Amino acid sequence: MSGRRIQVAVDELVLIGVDPRDARAIGEAVERAVLEQLAAAPPAMLAGASPVIERFDGGKFPVRGRRDTAGYGAGIATAVTRGLAQRKV
Repeated sequence: MSGRRIQVAVDELVLIGVDPRDARAIGEAVERAVLEQLAAAPPAMLAGASPVIERFDGGKFPVRGRRDTAGYGAGIATAVTRGLAQRKV
């Protein structure tokens, strides 16, 4: 990430229709995908992003099935990255 330091904290993540037993696996997939996407994001994409975003709706994204943890991770990471990029100070 060359000189950039970004901290993302998700206090609550609401997923409808997900088995609670999959929560840990989905959380780990989200963490991996967010790290990958933010590391790959061009610096200009996140320049001036708001330092605090209290809440935002990540929208809908496709997954292959209820146990598609990688699909959840990628979809949520894309929503987080897009949300950070769209909220400028």
